[in-house]
Amino acid sequence: MPARRKRDPLPTGRTSMMPTVDERLAAASRHLVQNRPADAEAIYRDVLQQDPRNAGAMAGLGAVLLRSGQLDEAYEFLGRATTLDPKNPAPYRNLAVVYRAREEPANALTCLEAALELEPDSVDTLVPLGEALIALGRLDDAVPVIEKAHGRAPESVPVLIALGGLHTLRGDLPKAISCYHRAVELAPEAPEAHANLATLYGSSGRPKDALEHAERAVLAEPLNPGFTAVLAGALEETGETPRALALVNRALVMHPHMVALRCRLASLELASGAVDRALAGIARLLKERRDDPALLETMTLLLHRAGRPEQALAAAREFLRARPGAPLGARVERHALLMLGRHHEVWPDAGPAAVAEARIVVRLNDALPVLEAIPLLRAIALGRARGAAIRVLAPSFLAPLASCVAAPDADAADPVEDEHDSAEWFRTAEKVPLLALPARCGLSDADLLDGAPYLVPSPDKAAMWRQALEAMPKPWIGFAWAPHRPGPRVEEMRALLGRAGGTPVSLVWDQNRVQLSVMPEAIDAGLHIEQLDDLIAAVSALDAVIGIDGLPVHVAGALGKPGVAVVPRRQLWYWRMDAAGASLWYPSMRPVERDPGTPWEACAEAVEAALAEAVRQSGVAGPVAPEA
Repeated sequence: MPARRKRDPLPTGRTSMMPTVDERLAAASRHLVQNRPADAEAIYRDVLQQDPRNAGAMAGLGAVLLRSGQLDEAYEFLGRATTLDPKNPAPYRNLAVVYRAREEPANALTCLEAALELEPDSVDTLVPLGEALIALGRLDDAVPVIEKAHGRAPESVPVLIALGGLHTLRGDLPKAISCYHRAVELAPEAPEAHANLATLYGSSGRPKDALEHAERAVLAEPLNPGFTAVLAGALEETGETPRALALVNRALVMHPHMVALRCRLASLELASGAVDRALAGIARLLKERRDDPALLETMTLLLHRAGRPEQALAAAREFLRARPGAPLGARVERHALLMLGRHHEVWPDAGPAAVAEARIVVRLNDALPVLEAIPLLRAIALGRARGAAIRVLAPSFLAPLASCVAAPDADAADPVEDEHDSAEWFRTAEKVPLLALPARCGLSDADLLDGAPYLVPSPDKAAMWRQALEAMPKPWIGFAWAPHRPGPRVEEMRALLGRAGGTPVSLVWDQNRVQLSVMPEAIDAGLHIEQLDDLIAAVSALDAVIGIDGLPVHVAGALGKPGVAVVPRRQLWYWRMDAAGASLWYPSMRPVERDPGTPWEACAEAVEAALAEAVRQSGVAGPVAPEA
């Protein structure tokens, strides 16, 4: 057998075809880019078998483990990587992610500050640093950090998400939503942007949109427990409490100490009627983590939803001490004070008592939810009646509502959307928030609760609705529902209105209109409602209104129309009742309270009786056929 010939050396001078360590690490990085983490992990572990102190492999393996949710092992490798290579900012950033997942924001901040020292202008570090500062309640410190990141990378998805979070904390929800939508446009899979949109839409009364974005977040990262908590919240809002509970309980098996999941579990327990168990669970966690803002926020919200205003007030103020200016804390504090009748603590002193000939600008915006604004619009009407020239600065959605507030002259009633529209008028007028207007106009509780109607529909539109309905049997009963609210649902509403007789008129004008397919006998007024003045005109033509806590029943109350509102027990200050069970703020309306988790049957009889009384108040004794 001939002797085997020796191979010539490679032209490169290498003596082996085996890739170098650097080449293998580069290959692992490519695997990560191609979404093949298992292949990357295999390379990193193999390198570490040969070289246990290889900092690059250690940092890479830590990143892979972090990505797959193996936090404890990720923590070990990332920590060793920072020791072996203290000049590499990447493992510091990833270690900060681990600390945030373990809900240790102070340690996360320390890691990010170390990374920033190495790369002072790195957007990859500035964004999580700003978020860590926010998590610690240091909003003022976070603002310049996030704004610096935005200046350097205005179209960066992580930057847009961080900026959206900043707007959310400032209470500017439209800007926050805009940031998240832009992030989704740039990166359709962006799970955090979807999760944040889900949260905002859930709090804005858009449960279907919330559910859509929550599902997209979980689809992108199925193992992320935070996104699971968001999805559970969206399911709760759409009435799928059992499914939400199952999701949370499964996630808690893997993450038993995660605060977001524990908070969501408590919320779901409350929704199921287990009020004491929900509160006790959060109280136990607060003993261990007394100053945790997430737990304080949850306890505040739970006590509010449980209808315990005194305890909710104390919790809200504790939360505000931890997070000054937090929108939810301020809202619950306001609700609790008004539920307790402590109005003087809510209406701040806004200036001199003289009202006659005063020139006042009232701004309507997202800082005060529209359902809270409507009962306070009475202060505008009363201030105008006392001689003040009050103009309203309102966004496009609210401008039609503002234009219907009673006014002695047309000019004062016309809202403007831009203060530059009447520059001279605005320069000389007082700027008064709606919450401060009662005090500015010297209004007492008796003034605010006198029950007089204060909305005036457009005469032409009101006449149009009366003409459209005149051929229909009376009573004309407007109704509104939502599947995720206290009820009744559309099927239950159909049975209720069927017994009442007359003509049911649907006032739903959002995406829930599709559910009217089960109620073909109803008139779909929502088809012709585009703006709030259309709704006001439609309600003005009706005999009575019944619905959930929403725009139709508030408009009915402001018009003095009799009706029924099915509402959660002792949560909403504007549905406080007098001794006879009538609404203090809307005396023509009768609230019927429904406890969390209780079936519709538990309050159906009371709702039916209240509706019958509302019809009697309207002057229509029963079904009346139109004249021939």
